[in-house]
Amino acid sequence: MTTPEAEAAILTDLVRSGERLRRNLLASLDKLRPRLPMTSAVLAAQSPAEAEMVDAFILRFANLTVLVNDHLLRAILIAEKEDLSRRSRRDALDLAEKLGALDPSLDVNAVVKARNRIAHVYPDNSAKQASAINEIVDAVPTLVAIFDGLARFATDRGLVPPAS
Repeated sequence: MTTPEAEAAILTDLVRSGERLRRNLLASLDKLRPRLPMTSAVLAAQSPAEAEMVDAFILRFANLTVLVNDHLLRAILIAEKEDLSRRSRRDALDLAEKLGALDPSLDVNAVVKARNRIAHVYPDNSAKQASAINEIVDAVPTLVAIFDGLARFATDRGLVPPAS
């Protein structure tokens, strides 16, 4: 069993890592914006540097999604002394909404589904690849709002210190 101090340190690390991922995701999106919406033609014409830019954006989106969905949400609920041993992921989301950690208008599952779709590589189907990229572009505001809400909740509850 983890000590309360260790739980607080883990939660603080998750929030700080999420803040960095959030900043980097938004910076990647800003760089990508002139090439949006993504199309098969844009993908076919990209330089190696542009391909790396797209890859960085995809990776940052995936990493922040995993951090929020698989780690931060759980760590907050544990810090709030919630027993998650018999709860499904849906139950955990419902509980986070009930506690006020998660805005019920934000669709976590849609963000996770977008991340799952982009995780598949479509080297021979650039239309599918472009569509998946556009889907995560559209999901960025929701993902950022989910992270910001969880981080704010953790800070407001005194579970993590405010960012310096």
